Amino acid sequence: MEKNTKKIFGKVPAKVFIFLSILIIVVLGAVGFKFFIIDSFVASYEAKVVKLLQKQALKLSAEEATLLSTTFFNFPTKTNPLFDNQTQLQSYVRSFGESFKRLVIVTDMNKRIVADSSGKQVGSIYKFDRKEEVEKTLKDGKPRGYLQKKNNDMPEMLVVVLAMRDRDSVIQGAIIFSVPHTK
Repeated sequence: MEKNTKKIFGKVPAKVFIFLSILIIVVLGAVGFKFFIIDSFVASYEAKVVKLLQKQALKLSAEEATLLSTTFFNFPTKTNPLFDNQTQLQSYVRSFGESFKRLVIVTDMNKRIVADSSGKQVGSIYKFDRKEEVEKTLKDGKPRGYLQKKNNDMPEMLVVVLAMRDRDSVIQGAIIFSVPHTK
């Protein structure tokens, strides 16, 4: 006596069809989950690498900004520094920015821009930091990196701000320096 079993498509028993369908769904789910986990891991790793590169770029930019600051207060002479001659300072900053394709902004203690690599911001108050990073650096002398706000003349970019100290280590202003692209 033959059992009367339901068949799908006239050939495959219904129980076998259901079992195979569930098996396929489970396998596809497992493969999809694995790719999701791997993709998340890769994205996490990539974010860590980018953050490390940005940290290194900030460190290098801070060192470069320190050299510029030293130049501003010690050349051509200590008694007649570049910082005190706004025309020459602007010319030097503009030339440096063009040569190295970097943003350089020099401010006084009131965040007034005394020189910048584009030449378009001189005389205005610097207001492109998001959390008063420049003001904090002017007060405590600590360098900071941040994402500068976009404006008409400048794109949004990663910058470092450093206190500029004269030959007696007194803070005289700030230098804002773009960080090279890390991506």
